[in-house]
Amino acid sequence: MYYMIKGLSSFLVAASMIAGTGLAVLIVEKLGRKVLLVTSDALMCVSIFGLAVFFFVKENSGPVAGAVAAEDGGNSTANNTTLEKAVYFSVDFVEKLAWLPLLSLVCYIVTFSIGKVNISLEVGKSINLSPPLSLSLSSQG
Repeated sequence: MYYMIKGLSSFLVAASMIAGTGLAVLIVEKLGRKVLLVTSDALMCVSIFGLAVFFFVKENSGPVAGAVAAEDGGNSTANNTTLEKAVYFSVDFVEKLAWLPLLSLVCYIVTFSIGKVNISLEVGKSINLSPPLSLSLSSQG
């Protein structure tokens, strides 16, 4: 089985958050908010699709590709039928793809930090430049 160094995935996630925020600060004025939001959304979809592909491959894997495995461990049910699951991918193939969930998560976090987090904060700041009317009315007495 493929294992990572203890703490490496946590470090990569935290580093990707910092990198995404820093990158957004540098490119938000050059590219524009709309382009950055659309690009961020598209790349977030791609990274979630990569995560879904990994879990699909993992769910449909078994000892031998092309075999049919019984889902109940070989035990038959009351009417002597077993639920069968087709095995499309080998376990070795799944182990070779063990890097894909972490990469997908890091890409998702970077693109989320670039588009959704920073731009939504910028829009909120530009909308609320003046103090709210309710506060100014209540202070007048």
